[in-house]
Amino acid sequence: MTENLRAMGADITPAEDGFIIRGGRALHGCAVKSFKDHRIAMSMAVASLLADGETTLDDENCVAISYPSFFDDLSRPRIPAVLTPFLYAGKGTRTLTPFRKTDFESVASTDSAIPAEFPEILSFPGRTK
Repeated sequence: MTENLRAMGADITPAEDGFIIRGGRALHGCAVKSFKDHRIAMSMAVASLLADGETTLDDENCVAISYPSFFDDLSRPRIPAVLTPFLYAGKGTRTLTPFRKTDFESVASTDSAIPAEFPEILSFPGRTK
């Protein structure tokens, strides 16, 4: 985790029981390694959603051990304004593109963009209504 997050620009220090992240730095896309660990692969996929630029994950297949539909579920738009964030880079690898703030702005300003089956979105931070 520390190697990948540091490569993405995080100010991170390993600790005996985990790591310490000092905030304030934006993440940027880069090549990240799963180390054949489904937890790392999924964590890096989520981190890439907020990173600037594309992130390439070296092995997406390890995720199948715990959550075979993870990338399908994560890439499925839940609200119309959110663009599908994932593009295939090749067999076994995945290129991830981040969500942009503008992807959420229309959701925050209109009820018509919010499907009825997701009422929790009605309290989306920054929403004007």
